[in-house]
Amino acid sequence: RRDVDQLRRLGYVVDSVSGAAGGYQLVAGGQMPMLALDPDEALALVVGLSAAVNSGVADLAEPSVSALTKVLQVLPSELRQRSEALRAVTVAPRLTENQSRVPAAVLGTVAQACRDTVRLRFGYTARTGASSDRSVEPYRLVNLGIRWYLLAYDMDRTDWRTFRVDRMSDPTPARNTFTPRPLPTDDVVGLIRAGIDTSAPLHEVVVEFAVG
Repeated sequence: RRDVDQLRRLGYVVDSVSGAAGGYQLVAGGQMPMLALDPDEALALVVGLSAAVNSGVADLAEPSVSALTKVLQVLPSELRQRSEALRAVTVAPRLTENQSRVPAAVLGTVAQACRDTVRLRFGYTARTGASSDRSVEPYRLVNLGIRWYLLAYDMDRTDWRTFRVDRMSDPTPARNTFTPRPLPTDDVVGLIRAGIDTSAPLHEVVVEFAVG
């Protein structure tokens, strides 16, 4: 009964019949809704699925659109209208043709290695185009807009390094776990940003302008 009351508060129409043969029936479509969300939860889900379309992860755009369509179909009218309004007026950055997407399988392998604290080997293409084989202790994944970065301890260089996940290839996790080292800072995002800044190319710019 409490569950039915909650559904009604969320806007679902539920008919009830009293008596020994009585019960409850959902009016809209005659099926139990896939989700029972309050307004904030509905908007959070729409925002998350919409962001996944332009997340920089390959093979997620179409499933995200499909999942979002299914979610909107089972929401009550008021929540659906609010969610569709948010979706309609929100503009997100899109990847250009020269921006690489991260294969979903690569991202999943890296995430699992971070969680399981196992070393990771992979091929890596640097900003300069140079290729190398890396062996690291992976710690954290950071998503900055359309880019995914890995914070890891590089075993060959004996130092912390930042890797763009879309430049990684054939990540292979080890079988044995490692003992996590203390992170150099609690501000992992700041550390990633610092690594990006120091790896960016430097250019000397001369500006000439007329006066008077």
